[in-house]
Amino acid sequence: MNFRLPVSEDKNQFFNSSRSQLFEVIRALAIIWIAWYHVDQLILPINQNIFSIRTLASLGYSGVNIFLLLSGIGLTLGMKKERIDSAIAWSDFPWKKFFLRRFLRIYPLYIVAHILFFITGALVGKYSDMPLDIGFLLSITGLRVFFPKYFWYGPDAFWFVGLILQFYFLFPVLFLLMIKINIKKFLLITFFICAISRLITAGSVDNYVLMLGLAPNRLAEFCLGMTIAYNTSIDKGLNIQNITLKNPLIWITFLVSTVGGIFLYWTPVLQIKTIAFDLILAIAAFTGLTIIALMSSYISYIYQILAFLGSISYSFYLLHSPPIRPAFSAMKAIGIQNYWVTTLIYLSSIVLFSYILTYCESRLFSRKR
Repeated sequence: MNFRLPVSEDKNQFFNSSRSQLFEVIRALAIIWIAWYHVDQLILPINQNIFSIRTLASLGYSGVNIFLLLSGIGLTLGMKKERIDSAIAWSDFPWKKFFLRRFLRIYPLYIVAHILFFITGALVGKYSDMPLDIGFLLSITGLRVFFPKYFWYGPDAFWFVGLILQFYFLFPVLFLLMIKINIKKFLLITFFICAISRLITAGSVDNYVLMLGLAPNRLAEFCLGMTIAYNTSIDKGLNIQNITLKNPLIWITFLVSTVGGIFLYWTPVLQIKTIAFDLILAIAAFTGLTIIALMSSYISYIYQILAFLGSISYSFYLLHSPPIRPAFSAMKAIGIQNYWVTTLIYLSSIVLFSYILTYCESRLFSRKR
């Protein structure tokens, strides 16, 4: 996920018009999917049905794959906007400013979220979830992803910040490699590195958390996003921002990747599944949500609401998971027990708090980014 907060030059506007609304809507659909996944996992018993609407919720973890792909797209489009398309231009680019801007987009909200959940955890007697020890330091710096023992320290969702920080640091090298060689070679090289890393990681006792949190294991999704953005800047006919439902490419890609994902899910060859499943899932999820986003564009107010949610998706991501159980318990205690009604009230409340947090943060740091 490219964690760009919506800061406009016009202080009376909250949205940044330079960002594609389509990407914002896709990002919003992804965060809704992730939130639904966490609600479903934490509140309801395990789904025993072969297929139901909750089967879609169980796949919500793939929203992370979409965030990685969108991050690759967003960062690369930013470089192309700056006309960084040669090694000479790359070397002249103000990379210190690049890292400072990303620091200011990530850490202020991340630190506030840590403090918020640390205080509320202590107040409600759940201090043990975030003890003030080395885990707190590893979490607040994003280093928790390198230490399996502290991977799930505090709010579960925080681990993704450590992953995206790795890609921010790797991006200059990856971008230089991409502009020095052709796209096909870049994809092959990065996919090969990712495949080797995943096969090595699969043999570790901590393979699950290392597969989630180490950048080499997620390189394929991020670099695919980079190549999509680079291609669209060269060939306007491939520009995802201008794609419509009439374009057969998006439907074919969605169907083929979905069928491929189903095949990989059930394949007995675990090595193939280990290497390729997350990438295929990312493609299927991204194209599927793109289709839904394009459909929603026919209903203007829904599209605008989703674009707004996409603009505050980072704070929404940080805030949505920890309060689920106490919030649902509180609503049940006052007589609200319907799953869908409770979920709607809960997510609406998180949207409100996310907007307030994002708005305050954007006002404080807008001049520095």
